[in-house]
Amino acid sequence: MKDLIEKYVGKTGLVQLEKVNVGCQVMDVRNSWGNTQIQIKPICGSGMQWINANTFTIKNDMVI
Repeated sequence: MKDLIEKYVGKTGLVQLEKVNVGCQVMDVRNSWGNTQIQIKPICGSGMQWINANTFTIKNDMVI
């Protein structure tokens, strides 16, 4: 679990929602039924949501 936290938590990146890419920050990570899920919040806007980690693209050059 520690390796997943280091890999995802605090990172920024993009999530594709239909035809829009949304900049998000990873807040938490968990394993659910063998799937890695991350909790994201938008960089601009509000709310948080759990998504599958494989749908998230990490972008190290994004600024919060």
